[in-house]
Amino acid sequence: MEVSFRRLEAADAPIYKVIRLEGLRVASRAFLSTAEEESALTLEAYSARLNTAENATIGAFSNGALVGIGTILRETRTRIRHRGEIVGMYVTPSARGTGVANGIMERLIAHARALELRWVGLELEAKNTPARRLYERFGFREYGQKPRAQLHDGAWLDTTLMVLLLD
Repeated sequence: MEVSFRRLEAADAPIYKVIRLEGLRVASRAFLSTAEEESALTLEAYSARLNTAENATIGAFSNGALVGIGTILRETRTRIRHRGEIVGMYVTPSARGTGVANGIMERLIAHARALELRWVGLELEAKNTPARRLYERFGFREYGQKPRAQLHDGAWLDTTLMVLLLD
């Protein structure tokens, strides 16, 4: 599978919304937002997410289709501006196992380094072993758990907290 990567822009909002909603439906346990909540957002709201100077959403494209996304958000408060958070990682089922997630992570970490961030964190559903393996390959390490972090279809889910220090 031939894949190209680039930072998504405001004009990409329509395709970003489609894959974001797909991810929320296909992998609902992996996200705090729900498809119902996000489907109510306007394209302008999605454009605004993609139209920031420091935050970045990386898209992976195969045969012209968006097959993967991931976002890094920089903290805005003065004392923690050295920190970023990776959120919204999703790869379509047909593109899994092809290196798409690795390519997105490489670019998110490169963006963090370009911003001179020193701390990159993320959260994942504690039983999401494939995601954990991905993050560990990039040097993330667990530093805690959030028990009962979310209620999903009547079941409590724990969250694992991971960090990558960029010193």
